[in-house]
Amino acid sequence: MKLCLKNSDFLIEFAMHLQKHSPDFISLFWLFLIGIALFLFLLLFPKCVNSPGPDPKTASQLSQSQAEVAELSARIESGRRQRLMLWLQDKKSPLAEFSSELLATKNWKLIVALSAAESTYCRFYPKATANCWGVGSSPLWDFGDTLPQGIAAMDEFLETYPRSSLKKYARMSPAEMNGLYKQPAGAIWQNTVESVILQLAIVE
Repeated sequence: MKLCLKNSDFLIEFAMHLQKHSPDFISLFWLFLIGIALFLFLLLFPKCVNSPGPDPKTASQLSQSQAEVAELSARIESGRRQRLMLWLQDKKSPLAEFSSELLATKNWKLIVALSAAESTYCRFYPKATANCWGVGSSPLWDFGDTLPQGIAAMDEFLETYPRSSLKKYARMSPAEMNGLYKQPAGAIWQNTVESVILQLAIVE
């Protein structure tokens, strides 16, 4: 459609230019030729005159497809939430109740894995701090009043610390974190974090 408009507009503009700037007999001759050219152009390309609008049937099918994709995405997300909840329930973790909040974070696998190494999946920690990840050693940092607040705070912590490093915890491997996040370094700690991350990849 854009090509049709471009070509026909050029012919019309050329004709107007001739009418203004050419002698009458030359102008008439060229206008005659342009008229024939326009006639042939419209005869050969009738869609330029009557370009069809959007097909209602196609628009309806597109809308239906979008709805089906949205429904499928919702079912997939629901399945992930259910699998994570059951997995955490098997660990007797209070995090199971907050599977949706975990999946809403960027670093949910690392958050769960660190909770396994630091507090047996948030089973044993000072409840007043909402911090079951050992952040701050003694005393622990206050991450809020509830576990959902703690999950959000932990996700932000992983994205912004260490302050002095360009590479944050969220981008480090457990081996890189061992000795930096975990002080002093511990082989059992690293093995636990790595093992849980692998298990959660299967759960996902």
